[in-house]
Amino acid sequence: MKIKILIVTISMAFCTILITNCIKPENKCTPPSTPIAESNSPVTLGRSINLTTPYVNGATYHWTGPDGFTSDEQNPTITRSSLLMAGSYHITINVDDCESNVGRTNVIINTPTPPCDPPNNTAYYEGFPDLSFYSVSGMPGDNYEITANSTNGDLTIEFADNSKPADGVYSICSDCPTGFLTQNEVCVSTVTSYYFVAESGDVYITSSGGKITASFCDVSFASGSTSFKFTGSAKITTE
Repeated sequence: MKIKILIVTISMAFCTILITNCIKPENKCTPPSTPIAESNSPVTLGRSINLTTPYVNGATYHWTGPDGFTSDEQNPTITRSSLLMAGSYHITINVDDCESNVGRTNVIINTPTPPCDPPNNTAYYEGFPDLSFYSVSGMPGDNYEITANSTNGDLTIEFADNSKPADGVYSICSDCPTGFLTQNEVCVSTVTSYYFVAESGDVYITSSGGKITASFCDVSFASGSTSFKFTGSAKITTE
């Protein structure tokens, strides 16, 4: 009996050694700290959304957010905000195959209101007769244009590409032609006695029923042909 017990004991010990050798230790790691997620919220509709998180040595980054947004940049920028982009943005970082918990930031999109409200299809230029436009058209081409015509002057708003402009606020760029524009910019020009180009300011774009309304308030215009400058406000809606 002692011999049998000894054999069984040795056999069990041998099996224990075999089992122990076959079990691999888990690949454990220490997750990095939860990343701090920040943004430039609240954002005016049409302006850029800037997402930021501090740099972590050796880390890779992964952002997700509303409207199917994803990015692997540390600090991504969404160049034109829409109402669908409002909400919670999440980020995780990965260091040495260890993923962090989720960091979050909430982005609010504000719908802008123009600071003035002139009658539709009119323009008021300092030092010139008021313009009353008899036609306003929106046309895609090399660049999408909204053009308003009157008997004593015309007004043109040009966008960065040929797609129909989205609602929001666009910054006026004085460095035309339109080949220099970003998605957040427009060129505004008018013809009265001379050809004048807007120097700075904002254009507010809204759409309803397939029509586009563009407004600007107290925008400064200048011309390369004369030293004369003036300010103007306008509101036009495509037909």
